[in-house]
Amino acid sequence: MQAIVWRSILIACGLVCSVAGCSTFRTTETPRTGLEQLLISNAVDQSLDKIDFEPFHGTSVFIDDKYLDGVDKNYVLGSVRHRLMSSGVTLAAKQEDSDITVEIRSGGLGTDKKETFVGIPEIAIPFPLPVQLPELRLFNSTTQYGTAKLGLAAYATNTGQPLGSGGVSLARSDDKNRYVFGVGPFNAGSVQKELMAGTQRRRHSQAEMFSIAGLSDLRKPPEKVAVTERQQLVEQSEFEDQPPMEFPDDWADIRKAR
Repeated sequence: MQAIVWRSILIACGLVCSVAGCSTFRTTETPRTGLEQLLISNAVDQSLDKIDFEPFHGTSVFIDDKYLDGVDKNYVLGSVRHRLMSSGVTLAAKQEDSDITVEIRSGGLGTDKKETFVGIPEIAIPFPLPVQLPELRLFNSTTQYGTAKLGLAAYATNTGQPLGSGGVSLARSDDKNRYVFGVGPFNAGSVQKELMAGTQRRRHSQAEMFSIAGLSDLRKPPEKVAVTERQQLVEQSEFEDQPPMEFPDDWADIRKAR
């Protein structure tokens, strides 16, 4: 009986070994960490939050980015385009087709790191026997900063007349990690707030992010309407009686120049 039991155990072990296998996982990292990119983008967002784009409402704007440089140039440029469109601006693909030219420049886009701790640093005792005392940290704080300094200038495309004095906007993001007696990290900072808000927020509804109510009208080809000579004369007389359209003083001169 025992022989049968042992034989059964050996057969079961053999079956298990025959189907056993192994898996290999490959871990890769991007050249730039996600945290570094979030520090930069968060600082850019804060910097642009300080700029009011509403004065450009109803105009055609060309963005000149020849003075904008850096690895994160595309995010800065895309963010400026987004905010201009949200303010009711029509973006021009060519400078000659625009009312206003907006120049954007970067004075600084980068990250920094600061680390402090309270405790005993690593100490080497050479005698009587060489001994290396380990580092003892009672409190440790590591903070990473992202800095964005952006400048804007606007002028009338045809005349070159400056529109306002422009200016510079400076902002800084941060990510703080603290350890107390080796326990942590305790996170804080503007990046952590953005992560918490972004991961807990529900998906935007279609009405919040995009308005496609008039998309069907854009897809329809314009209808050709036959207009008689009498209708043309009536419409001309009606428009002649209407007062001219008024614009704010700042933009009126620009449109007359065009």
